[in-house]
Amino acid sequence: MYQISTSLTLGEGCPAMIIDATLTVNGEHLSDIPFKFVDESKWGRRSPLRVIGEGYETPPEGVELTWVSVLERKAYHAQIGFDKSALKELLDTPSPHERPLFTDLVITIAHGGKVAVWLHGILKQIRLHWAAAEEIALEELFPDDDLQNDSIDKWCDEYLSECSDEERSRLNSLDALPFDRMMTQYCYRLMPLMEHWQPGEAEWQHPADDEENVPVVDHIYISRHDGTHHKLADDTLTRHHMAGRPERIAMAWHAGKNEWSAHLWLDEELTASIFERLYGTHRDTRVDLILHFDPIQRHYELALFRYGMTQPQLLPPECWQIIVFKDQFEHYRSENYNQPSDAWRW
Repeated sequence: MYQISTSLTLGEGCPAMIIDATLTVNGEHLSDIPFKFVDESKWGRRSPLRVIGEGYETPPEGVELTWVSVLERKAYHAQIGFDKSALKELLDTPSPHERPLFTDLVITIAHGGKVAVWLHGILKQIRLHWAAAEEIALEELFPDDDLQNDSIDKWCDEYLSECSDEERSRLNSLDALPFDRMMTQYCYRLMPLMEHWQPGEAEWQHPADDEENVPVVDHIYISRHDGTHHKLADDTLTRHHMAGRPERIAMAWHAGKNEWSAHLWLDEELTASIFERLYGTHRDTRVDLILHFDPIQRHYELALFRYGMTQPQLLPPECWQIIVFKDQFEHYRSENYNQPSDAWRW
């Protein structure tokens, strides 16, 4: 039996009324979502509101959603099917802990009728679906004319009336583009390089073959702007694969008896522009995201490199922030570091 539950949320700034939400499991249609507003949530995060409980003999086969967008005053219908064999393989993936690796389906609605579906676990979250739903006429939802345009407008207006002027202005300025941009995936890998920075020569030098206490990377974790994350200590992130742009990266290494860790945050808008210019329309181009560290000199660089470039393209300092710890004590933080206290804790 698969102990997996399903939650339905709304993207930030995307208020909607859920008309129907149905999960299909082993040919049976299951639903307990009432006709109501659903809370907004941070992109990709679970919600306490469950579409259906947990405990399935077989993996879910699909989900069907119908909703009305408050800001757009439009109705949408989405019928999403899952690759059952692929989903079963994912759910059967061994976990390093007693708890299953994946525990939830997270379904989120955004502007323009867009729907995202993730398979969620504490250590890993992957994207299963991102596409636009079909727009439908309100008359199709309420053929008896009991809840057509007048009532829909009234409910939408009531929702917006509870928002501040500033919030209404923000909501009305939103569209589907930011969500499409967040969900764009690129082919890249993380490449940690622990070398020596030569300040006078402005170049990096490999450690000598006989050098003692050469840094050894223990693990790399990542969370991405597309709502996915990977917090498993394996080599997945150091191999090229399609993934969303990095939002946060954590790396741990040791040098002799010293234990080190670094935590980086990347600005969404700035990194999006850099990725878009570097890749162009060829998002499947293999690119290295280089993490160039010399903790002794307190010098850190991030750069993108693809085949054919004469040298890596450095990410400007304003694009990212970093804090570094040595043996659990802070060793360095970038000048622009402004994260909340303990933000580096996963």
